[in-house]
Amino acid sequence: MTKTREFLLAKLKSESGLDDTTFDEIVASFKFEGNEKMEGEASSFHVDGHDYHAVTFWNTEKREESFREIMTDGKIISENEAESFKAKYRKVIIGLMHINKDSIKGSSLS
Repeated sequence: MTKTREFLLAKLKSESGLDDTTFDEIVASFKFEGNEKMEGEASSFHVDGHDYHAVTFWNTEKREESFREIMTDGKIISENEAESFKAKYRKVIIGLMHINKDSIKGSSLS
């Protein structure tokens, strides 16, 4: 497991309380402040010689993306880099994240 995956897994476990969950199994429901229903998904993909790991949280009531982190080399890439990455690899992200289309209508990636 890469340092990036270890970091994300530790972060998601601490925030969700899912102690016995592996990185690839984290497709779970989370409760955030304000009792908004949130779902989280973690995925990994390899593009241009780099391993990327993405975590996305969706608000299932508003059906919109609320939070996303894309990480590589053990660090979160900047918002500008993330926007550039999402634009360049939009089809890759959609294809590899196994998105539940019913829960994310209206997202920036749909």
